[in-house]
Amino acid sequence: MHTVPRATFLLVFLRTYLVGAAFNMRGLQNVGFMYAMDPALAAIHRDPGELRKARNRYARHYNCHPYWTPLVAGMLLHTESEIANGRMSPEVFASIKDTAVNTLSALGDSVFGGTLLVTWALAMASLIISGHAWVALASSAALFVALQLFKLGIFIAGVRFGLTALFWMRRWGLINWGDRLKIVNAFLLLLFLLLCLPEKDDPALWGLAVVCIILAAWLTARLHIPRALLALAATTAVLLLV
Repeated sequence: MHTVPRATFLLVFLRTYLVGAAFNMRGLQNVGFMYAMDPALAAIHRDPGELRKARNRYARHYNCHPYWTPLVAGMLLHTESEIANGRMSPEVFASIKDTAVNTLSALGDSVFGGTLLVTWALAMASLIISGHAWVALASSAALFVALQLFKLGIFIAGVRFGLTALFWMRRWGLINWGDRLKIVNAFLLLLFLLLCLPEKDDPALWGLAVVCIILAAWLTARLHIPRALLALAATTAVLLLV
């Protein structure tokens, strides 16, 4: 990857934050991803014909969790360099791209979207309602910085190791950690309810809270009512009770 300046790599990384800016119903995130990759593609493929072919490889469908997009970008840049140096055939590109995107998309939705973000939301809500808003703010800021460092780290790993990065990521056991955190989320939800309910010793009120949670789960799963709408209704109810 010596043919690509470090400033170009940094530009590609920064552009991955805009991957959803040109979302469309045909290719989903493909326009934004192509925009992110283009500076490095121009540096790797100096021949105009080869550059055109490289750009065409990114015009197809692309959709992945944004937290994993830097890793996908890094791995595909590594692949492009291998193609440009004649160590890899362009025909294997689609297979590598599909493997990386499908694997990381599933991990992103399960671990980040369905687990970690819920853990953060419940923990911060519990801190705020218990009167520790500044702790919640400082914790959120620290987690935000940690997320950016994580994205930068996996981008560098993708550039250096290519698809091999997926194999050492298996050692992290992210799916197993996701299952453990879901159990933690259940306890955090119980803690949040304990802090919210004005009369904590009233069995009827606790029973009503349990029924409301079960009803909300049913409405989301069966009737596909947006969770944000249910959360807004629950917040409004809690504020009225307090």
